[in-house]
Amino acid sequence: MHLADELECILSSRMAAFTEPKPARPRAIAVLCAALLTVIAGTTITAVVLTHSLIGGLTVLPDVVDATAQPESGALNVLLLGVDGSAPDDSWANRSTGVRSDTAMLVHVPADRSSVQIVSLMRDTWVEVPGHGSAKLNAAFSWGGARLAVRTVENLLAVQVDHVAVVDFAGLGEFADALGGVPVESPKAFRSRNMPGFSYKAGPNVLEGDRAVAFVRERYSFEDADFQRVRNQASFVRGAVDRLHEVATDLDLPKFVGVVQRLSSTAAVDAGLSPLAAARIGWSLREVDGSAVSNTTLPTAGTATRQGQSVVMQDNDGVARLTEAIRDDRVADFIRREGSST
Repeated sequence: MHLADELECILSSRMAAFTEPKPARPRAIAVLCAALLTVIAGTTITAVVLTHSLIGGLTVLPDVVDATAQPESGALNVLLLGVDGSAPDDSWANRSTGVRSDTAMLVHVPADRSSVQIVSLMRDTWVEVPGHGSAKLNAAFSWGGARLAVRTVENLLAVQVDHVAVVDFAGLGEFADALGGVPVESPKAFRSRNMPGFSYKAGPNVLEGDRAVAFVRERYSFEDADFQRVRNQASFVRGAVDRLHEVATDLDLPKFVGVVQRLSSTAAVDAGLSPLAAARIGWSLREVDGSAVSNTTLPTAGTATRQGQSVVMQDNDGVARLTEAIRDDRVADFIRREGSST
């Protein structure tokens, strides 16, 4: 029996037995659950990716990545896109969506699977969008869905994107609730101006519901606006990784399924993330937790005005160094050398 088939049998039987007394769980199930959950080091939706054949409701996007290309080094690059208030739709694949991607992260999974690195891509970065000329990075998803966003990032970094996942930010609140709250670190106290009524203290905060959504959306309260927002989003990802790792360690299968069910209705992934392929990724990352997740931001060279818009300019030399690091599977070294975004 394939690993994905075994996972489906195990999870299906466990979901059917939620109301029954819980028997002792053998170590095999513990390992499988840990494999499923710890893969989300890097994205908050990979738990859904790993179980989309089990839960259903997840939108699959065909023809958004080059399925014929195989990563040479064994490393993986996953593009995570966040949109605001738009339910998954087939148009997310390669048609005009009319929705801009507020968040873009390139998640690098090294060949040795010992860690995960996140490269935040500022949404206002001035880039070449294939077939459309120069524009802000977030315009690509609006004009041509995930496929055009992938091509734009591949053009920007001159590296292959192996998988893509898109999630609606509106679902993050329920995701945080399902986890029992997500711990984050805030560099300073602030009140949300984007979603009034929510405030955060300097230091550790635990986020649930709309308070979580407000935290990852907020930019107006910060002098450096989107730059701090991407740091906050990275903090949310690390906190989610840690909470999911706790769920795996505690073998809390009902909580795991609750997390997956809440995310499956708000997420979409490329067709190449089959259950078996995703399970293999999960197994390979079974030792990874939040402490092994590091992040940085695409090197930038300040802001400017282009076509009447305030945009973020690329640091071409820095981007070239990042490209080399991704190709050489040494992104962790790049972050240690050039600094984290937090």
